[in-house]
Amino acid sequence: MSAVLTGCSTAPGAGDLIKEDPGEGCFPQTAGKPVQINMTVIRNTHDVAANIESVRLEDSQGIRLEDALLLPLEQWSEVVVGDVFDADDPAWVGAERAEGASVGAGQNLGLVLVVSADATGGTSKPVEVEYTLDGRRYEARSSNDLKIVPVGSVCGG
Repeated sequence: MSAVLTGCSTAPGAGDLIKEDPGEGCFPQTAGKPVQINMTVIRNTHDVAANIESVRLEDSQGIRLEDALLLPLEQWSEVVVGDVFDADDPAWVGAERAEGASVGAGQNLGLVLVVSADATGGTSKPVEVEYTLDGRRYEARSSNDLKIVPVGSVCGG
């Protein structure tokens, strides 16, 4: 599932770093192993680099963000959404941690969330990305909700 996101910020025009299709992503839990979720595109439409300060799950209950990684879009689109995350998989060669990363002017990157959930599953509201442009701090939020159901359960069931 790819996404074109909308964001918000404290300054007009600066909070559009996230692009996505709104909706809910529901994924089955994978026996205590982290799951990879790629529903968010980071798109820097500004003429200066955007420096990502933090990535958080908003209003998360039972879901923990283990890591947030950036990949070139061509590589990001090959990530299997909801699969078990395996850091040794060759697909992650060239991945960069989102926190502390610089997204160049005009650059588009795929954001992959590595999440784990309680045994009973969990939910989270949108992803929140805090970043700076020219030293000024902004926030962008996705419009996707996230749900992980317990092992053996079915999404929507």
